[in-house]
Amino acid sequence: QRAEHKYVVGFRGCSGAAHYLARNLRYVINGVVELSTSNEDVFGVMQSIGEKDILILFAFARYYKIDVEVCKMAQARNVKVYLVTDSLISPLAVYADHLIVVETNSMSFYNSSLALNFICEYITTLLCRKNDRVLRDRLNFNDKYSEFLRV
Repeated sequence: QRAEHKYVVGFRGCSGAAHYLARNLRYVINGVVELSTSNEDVFGVMQSIGEKDILILFAFARYYKIDVEVCKMAQARNVKVYLVTDSLISPLAVYADHLIVVETNSMSFYNSSLALNFICEYITTLLCRKNDRVLRDRLNFNDKYSEFLRV
């Protein structure tokens, strides 16, 4: 069954991944809603979420209360939650219907985004293969109307 709306959510250090996935998904499927900064009206955007929708949430240590609240809201509305996180014992795992664990260890202070980027690319690739015609039509449309911007 296809979801009506796909909420792609990632705050703070996960906002880049949420934006990247949401941007790519919009080329292939309809109904993509991006929430990638906690400054947005999160609950206002999610007030229409329902059981025909899905939530894809990116959340890594250090976890934040806003992530928990988003999950609680989705769960209260019977929304399937796909959680991309760094550990099976993530405090958000209890809210997930589907859990994708990615490695984030890095030699620096920041989490590594290598595995995260792979997951985003993989999801996008699978959907592109499944929706090849839609993808081609949308890319042609985009090219037609953005051609004047090219140097």
